[in-house]
Amino acid sequence: MSKKTKVYDRTYLPLFIVLDRSASMYKRIGDSDKTRMEALNELVPAIIDACREHPTLNDRLRLSVIIFSDTAESIVNMVEAAGFNGVPDFDAMGDTSYSSAFKCVKKEIEKACHLLKTDVNVGVYRPTVFFFTDGEPNDSNADRNSTWNDLTSLDFTYRPNFFTFGIGEAKKDIIKDYKSGKNGMVFVQKESSNVADAIKEIIPTLVQSIVSSQIRAGSGGIIIDPNVVKEFDFVDEDD
Repeated sequence: MSKKTKVYDRTYLPLFIVLDRSASMYKRIGDSDKTRMEALNELVPAIIDACREHPTLNDRLRLSVIIFSDTAESIVNMVEAAGFNGVPDFDAMGDTSYSSAFKCVKKEIEKACHLLKTDVNVGVYRPTVFFFTDGEPNDSNADRNSTWNDLTSLDFTYRPNFFTFGIGEAKKDIIKDYKSGKNGMVFVQKESSNVADAIKEIIPTLVQSIVSSQIRAGSGGIIIDPNVVKEFDFVDEDD
């Protein structure tokens, strides 16, 4: 028997922007004067601006920013897009531990979704993660695989739609597996402007899935463009 369509009083979309702040991010991109970190700093405002162009998304978005190197931490926690004042300054340092990032993302997703759902009849869209890296992890394959599997397991109620964006000299063969099946994408590009363009292609899908009255809790969502992987659905406790 199929699930009944559920109507919520309010709905939210948790969006997690995960930024590589390892020492390798100070390397320059090709022959340009721009470092990978500088390219990354251009992307976050572009994401917020793209979200603000769509009032439906802007009203429901709850934004968090996580930075990682050897360890990972959340430096912006569940703010509205309209109230986002930028990412606090931070230095690039240390190695690149994807496992630390994946573990932190899972923890922050659980915290955010539980907090949002404390109110009665509130719907939470499946969280979306934008993961930015130069694609040079230093942790072990075993640690990366274990934490990635925990984050994307079907047993994890709040498993996210996961998009990985490689910048600088990122190699796709290193990061190609870090997407959430058909609900994610891996994109590699040296120029931050091209990465920003890819994100702008994803934003309308987020909006479409929010405004669609036919999306029910736990459903497969909708597909708009098969070239940009994008199914978004609600997260339900029994999904």
